[in-house]
Amino acid sequence: MIAEKEKKTNLSNRVPVLIKKLTQCFSMTQASICRKFDLTAAEAALLSSMDPGRKQCSTTLMERQDLSKGWISRIMESLHQKGYLIKNEHHDDRRHHIIELTERGREIRQSIIEEQAGVCRQVLDNVPEDQRATILPALEQIAMGTEQAVREQPRQAPAMNLPVENKLSLVVFSGDLDKQLAALIISTGAVAMGMKARLFFTFWGTAALRDPRKSAAGKNFMSKMFGFMLPKGAGKLKLSKMNMGGTGTAMMKMLMKSKKVASLEEMLTLAGQMGVEICICEMSMGLMGFKREEMIDYPHMKVCGVASFLAEAATSRVQLFI
Repeated sequence: MIAEKEKKTNLSNRVPVLIKKLTQCFSMTQASICRKFDLTAAEAALLSSMDPGRKQCSTTLMERQDLSKGWISRIMESLHQKGYLIKNEHHDDRRHHIIELTERGREIRQSIIEEQAGVCRQVLDNVPEDQRATILPALEQIAMGTEQAVREQPRQAPAMNLPVENKLSLVVFSGDLDKQLAALIISTGAVAMGMKARLFFTFWGTAALRDPRKSAAGKNFMSKMFGFMLPKGAGKLKLSKMNMGGTGTAMMKMLMKSKKVASLEEMLTLAGQMGVEICICEMSMGLMGFKREEMIDYPHMKVCGVASFLAEAATSRVQLFI
């Protein structure tokens, strides 16, 4: 009885050590693969889990990888920029995407799988042939036991140790002249200091990006009403305080001109020249009936969802809300 207990104790002490060694071996292989193909571990895991022959919904991958929506959006955007996958909006729900691997993405995926299989073959080569048949059932039992132990532990939110980058992420919620000026002064100042700057225009802030010379066809009654009631462009914004029926705003613009302070329209032009990125909230545009073709011509502007912006903001050194 005592000998049996000692045997079990020795086994329970050895198993974690062996599992740790195997984990380290596969982690080193994963790190080597990531360096070789310029991928993060999460990007490599997502690529290898995708079906190379068909399109897939981002929600399916999110559930399969057990990742948050913002995190999966960030990974997909990175892989899209690297040319490894194609990302299109879902035809029924624009909050989701349909993705598929490019030819280069399929090649990288196959290379990852082959390198992982090569490590497994090397491990098995060190095992006598007559013992190999017992390894797979034993590993399956260990995996099942580990999964059960993890499930029984209290579930905690995973900590995301994201790298902090030298960039500014700023939400422009307000549609007031003075607050929009503040957003653009801060963002252009950040770029002048060597930072990357991205502005997320949402709700009332989106009206400043309308081009007064453009119009969009096919709007319904509510969209037309929003378009009529909201300012059409940066030149129509009013002060948040002391507007006084437009007198205060006119006085402020005269004062800015006399002091040679750039107007909001000029600040937008400068921001575009300096490389400040602008994202317009997809939901806000749909809610207010705005269309992309009625927005100003800005060199670094795109329509995106809140998940995409949050994924970017999560790694920003400075995050502001105006």
